[in-house]
Amino acid sequence: MQNILSQAPANAPNTPATQSLSSSAPILTSTPINSTDLPSLLQKAIVQSGLFYESHQAQWVNGENTLENLQQEPQGKLMLVAADLSTAKVAVQASVSPEMPVHAQAIPLVQQQLTTLETGHLLWRGEVWQGQSMEWDIYEQPADEKAQENELDQAAQWRTQLRLSMPQLGDITASIALNANGISIKLNAAQLDTAGLLKGNQLPLATGMQSAGLNIRAVEVEYDGK
Repeated sequence: MQNILSQAPANAPNTPATQSLSSSAPILTSTPINSTDLPSLLQKAIVQSGLFYESHQAQWVNGENTLENLQQEPQGKLMLVAADLSTAKVAVQASVSPEMPVHAQAIPLVQQQLTTLETGHLLWRGEVWQGQSMEWDIYEQPADEKAQENELDQAAQWRTQLRLSMPQLGDITASIALNANGISIKLNAAQLDTAGLLKGNQLPLATGMQSAGLNIRAVEVEYDGK
């Protein structure tokens, strides 16, 4: 790992604390008119990011993944995959050898993998559709924070946060806490009108998510403006 990191350019813009995944193209080709397509595409953006490439290789060797899926990830696109699947499997298994060189274009991604492994924090930046950028944090709640919460919330495991700056609604942050007890959602809006709009739809949002089979413990809306 140290040898790989030593190959990184000295002027690399990201440090381990700020490294993030990014997408060069919008997830959606057009502005969405419903909410059915976006979740699976967001999931695809993380799954095919390359962060989990080695585990996907292991799944493929065990017959639990496809070669086509591997080739959709950045590392897979850098590999010259043999046409014979048996030969390709040997090449994949050999790729874990410490003597095998790391492709120069893969070094930033390896840094992101190491940072994610160390911190348990994944940050994605990109466009969800043309002109609409988004930051997406996924992280495990530290154990010391759990100890400060009441017994009901000690089961909390993961938190995720979405940050968007929208043309009509302004800056919005959605924070979601997921644990064995259910889901808690907090929406923060920088514009007063947007906060009022979100509060007015607070109950329909919770009801809709409940009807989808999710256990919603709480939905809060706050106005962050001054």
